[in-house]
Amino acid sequence: MWCELCRSEKRSRGDVMIRKVRLSVVAALVVAFLIGGILGVIAQRAHLPGKVLWQVGIIKSVVPWSQLPNNDRLIHLKVREFQVANDPEEFDTEQDGHYVQKEIEVPISKLALILIDVWAEHPNDGWAERERMNIKTKLAPLVNAAREHGMLIVHSPHGRAIHPLVSPLPNEVVVDGPYEQDELVQLLRKKGIQYLLYAGYATQMCVLHRPTGIIEMSKCGWANRIILVRDATIAIEAPWSLEGELTHKVVVFMIETNYGMSTTVEEVIRALEEKS
Repeated sequence: MWCELCRSEKRSRGDVMIRKVRLSVVAALVVAFLIGGILGVIAQRAHLPGKVLWQVGIIKSVVPWSQLPNNDRLIHLKVREFQVANDPEEFDTEQDGHYVQKEIEVPISKLALILIDVWAEHPNDGWAERERMNIKTKLAPLVNAAREHGMLIVHSPHGRAIHPLVSPLPNEVVVDGPYEQDELVQLLRKKGIQYLLYAGYATQMCVLHRPTGIIEMSKCGWANRIILVRDATIAIEAPWSLEGELTHKVVVFMIETNYGMSTTVEEVIRALEEKS
């Protein structure tokens, strides 16, 4: 009887200790969760995630923002947009729509060249060949001209290696990771950027739909101030659209009617090299 009572008492004490340990673990987890939540809120308000990511290289620039290019020389860039016919006093059809050519005057320091997914490799071999040719003949000359004249250049590669012909220089920005849009918007606003020049791949996919792409950035304050460099990008085509690059042409039209304007590599280089 006595032994049984002793065993019963030991079991009771053991159960109490187990409950205490469990309560301690639960309490510790709750405290850790609350502290983590508080620190997370503080970090978000202080914009610390982006600052940390910048330092570890997901979002990076070798030089401080204050030392990024800043050329205040005015340029005159020829652009086009598409005007849908809508004369209330006339019977209009889609055949009556037309391109509107115009010229914008802007300091180089208020322009940013956004390069979307200029990858060194792509799983579709045929498309990769077209991309490499476009980089060599169009996009790389565009980037070189922008570099020569001190334009802000932002690379947005989304976790992939950047093509060696346009590898980022120390004074260029790479935005990549979960906070890329926030960091890009912060940078552009800090630099007072008025117009975004877009180039990269592919036209109807990443250039349009990435968080740093045309559609999302038009929602962040650059609506109708986006300029697609239409020959420094190609689309992924269907078999029936490849010969005439019809998908690319449709997306360019879409951008010119909804989000901004377009221009060409030749026009950008001409504007940059034109004497004041």
